[in-house]
Amino acid sequence: MTIRRYQYVSVAAMLLSLVSMAIVGPASSAVDLVRVHFEYAFSDTGGGECLPSGTAGIVTGTITASAQDLLNATGFHNHRTTTLEYSIDFTDGSYVIGNAVEHATINLNFWNSQVVNTIAIHEPRTIYASTGQPIGQVMIHYLLHIIYRDINQNFQPDPGEITASIEAFRFTCH
Repeated sequence: MTIRRYQYVSVAAMLLSLVSMAIVGPASSAVDLVRVHFEYAFSDTGGGECLPSGTAGIVTGTITASAQDLLNATGFHNHRTTTLEYSIDFTDGSYVIGNAVEHATINLNFWNSQVVNTIAIHEPRTIYASTGQPIGQVMIHYLLHIIYRDINQNFQPDPGEITASIEAFRFTCH
């Protein structure tokens, strides 16, 4: 559930970098700094992975993100922190409270036409019985690298120019 949501945010950020590379090109010697902050509520279904029934529940929460973009003559750098605070309610009255934190960077080098996106997520969840007693823990750790090398420098992703590697992925239920 949350990894999918984070991937949407991360892919969108990487696409913004590609658009910057295509539209802006190498900047002048000046440095441009932009800070962005957004927050929005969402709802979804999911989150029953560690419950005996595996039943999905109703997810509600808030995503908050802060980012800083730096554009200079050699490239573009984006650093962002995204938090996801949520609860999942199940039909039997049990529920989950979770809080995910994502740290991500995007680095774009104009001279070698390369974009590197690194994403790290830490997400603890606590599962509660309908009585309010904690009955379990879930922990998600996730580290991903996405690299785009515009080999032919046409500013368009072509076959073989994008690679992704999951360096670490742990999903544990206790």
